[in-house]
Amino acid sequence: MAPGARLLWWASLCLLCAGTHAANAVHQAERLTLTADSPHFMAPPPRIDVLPDTGWQRVSLPDVALPRDGQGEGITTTWYRLPVPAPHDNPTLYLPRWQTVGQVAIYGDGVLLWRSSGDLVWNGFNRPVWLPLTPLDGRAAPGELLIRMDSVTGLGGGLSRVYLDDTDALIWRYRTRLWLQAVLPGAIALVFLTLAAFGLSLRHSREDRTLSRLFLAAALLFALRGLHFSGPLDTRLMPSDWFGWLTVNALLGLVLVSLLFNLRLCQRRLPWLEYTLGGSLLLALLTSLPLFQASEQIVALAGATYGIALLLSSGAFTLVAVLAWRSGIRSAQVLATCNLIGLPLAAHDLLLMQYQINLEHPYLLVYWEITFCLLFSQILYRRYRQGVDALEHHRRILADTLARREQELDASYRKLREVEQRELLALERQRLMRDMHDGLGATLTNALHIAQQHRGEDDTLTRTLQEGIDELRQTLDSLTPVGNDLTTSLATLRYRLQPRLEAAGLTLHWSMDALPAQHTLTAEHIRHVLSILQEAITNILKHNRADTLHFSTRMDHGDVLIELTDNGTPFSPQNLSTAERSSTAETSSVERHGRGLTNILSRAAAIQAQASWQPDTVGTRFTLRIPGTHPTHHQPIPH
Repeated sequence: MAPGARLLWWASLCLLCAGTHAANAVHQAERLTLTADSPHFMAPPPRIDVLPDTGWQRVSLPDVALPRDGQGEGITTTWYRLPVPAPHDNPTLYLPRWQTVGQVAIYGDGVLLWRSSGDLVWNGFNRPVWLPLTPLDGRAAPGELLIRMDSVTGLGGGLSRVYLDDTDALIWRYRTRLWLQAVLPGAIALVFLTLAAFGLSLRHSREDRTLSRLFLAAALLFALRGLHFSGPLDTRLMPSDWFGWLTVNALLGLVLVSLLFNLRLCQRRLPWLEYTLGGSLLLALLTSLPLFQASEQIVALAGATYGIALLLSSGAFTLVAVLAWRSGIRSAQVLATCNLIGLPLAAHDLLLMQYQINLEHPYLLVYWEITFCLLFSQILYRRYRQGVDALEHHRRILADTLARREQELDASYRKLREVEQRELLALERQRLMRDMHDGLGATLTNALHIAQQHRGEDDTLTRTLQEGIDELRQTLDSLTPVGNDLTTSLATLRYRLQPRLEAAGLTLHWSMDALPAQHTLTAEHIRHVLSILQEAITNILKHNRADTLHFSTRMDHGDVLIELTDNGTPFSPQNLSTAERSSTAETSSVERHGRGLTNILSRAAAIQAQASWQPDTVGTRFTLRIPGTHPTHHQPIPH
């Protein structure tokens, strides 16, 4: 048995058990029918003092007081007088169903105890009545019960059996019928709306997306259809006529959607059948529009609408069932079978609405609609699982392919890494050779010439040799793995130059702000910075005749500023005049000074930095501005 069929079977069984014959049910009552010419309903009075003594008839419950015989005029009031059984500890009235277009009120000893609420047409007829009879003020339970039913003449009205017993003996009947008749359809509608929205949000093929849209339409129509089963309508939320128009025609829309869904599963198209049913639905929508019909008239047309829909769907579902069985597609066959099962259920509900069968029978078509949506969910879930399985299969293939590609790339990377390391070693050897040739070699050669020309000037020879040692140390420092930390490199420079500055009588004032790590400042860039600073300090020692040197670093708009300020002779590159160059005594000094400036500017250009001198009244300020972002490759230094 399919899951939907099992659910339908259990729901019917529980409802029948909740309404079976029991000793506490009232089977006999007295009925009085009164007809008024007024077309308007009056609110039930809070108290009934006098009722006619004549005209009462003894009837059996359930009772159809007003058979449906077309639409009439006026209001018919039907009274039921019930015998009250022996006193109970906690007496309660349980009424499984009343049905009419109108209102119902219950009186105890002439005092109003309960009345129906909501709209007069959509008045909560499917919700059972639960009424404790023990007054809250401590008085005794009423000795006589009266049920008043006001109905539109010609639209019918009836009452099921009434149960009078202790609360504990009746509560299970009431809760079972309330849950199955009113709560379950609404809960299922909410679940299916959620599933429909989820299914539509998934990525599908074109065919599956069509099925998802049909499923969403079915879920919406099922929710609309079940609204009048769940409770009385609050007309402040929606007018009664539009509510009736939606709920009555929702059943026709559900039949059309089911037929279209079944044809899609069969992979068949019957345009003539689809257009016929679609045209019938459109005709029903137009003829029952609230613009032309009142709420009571929509109810009157509902029976004829349901009858025509039953006839059309009988032929259509039979034809589609034949196509489904010929297609051999199991899901199409199951849906076609469910649709055929729904036909006798629809006939049952039509007879119940026309007061032709026992009012205690449940409306069964709503449970067929549940199985219909359950089948939709099962079909979409199976399609979804097929998509997930296919996706998982492709994922495994992709994972295997990626694993093989990663192994190949890893092998290629190792080879490239080895080549790169060999190239780096060769470049590093070339750099060391160039630095030793251009730096240390040139300085030692100069020292040799000075020693030959100034044999007695030990101070000049010592200073020149010290420069060579400093450059050698700088070259060695550039090989130290300090990374891109400029602060550490500057601190090392201070440590190297401090003894030399003190020996020359130059007082050093050191001021450094915290510098962030310059991630694009490579070891080669740092070596250029140190060479520039060392050359600038050498020029100060040789030419500026200063005794105080201020060294400071700071950040300026993302750039690093390094400043050397002395109190010696003001200097700028323009001070190297032609007159100075013509002096024989100063020729060597000027050439050395000019070559040092050229090295500073060349190295600054290589790292895209800016070197500048600002002479003052006393002393000179040398500034090196290092940009915050540096190129990956530096420019070559001219030899």
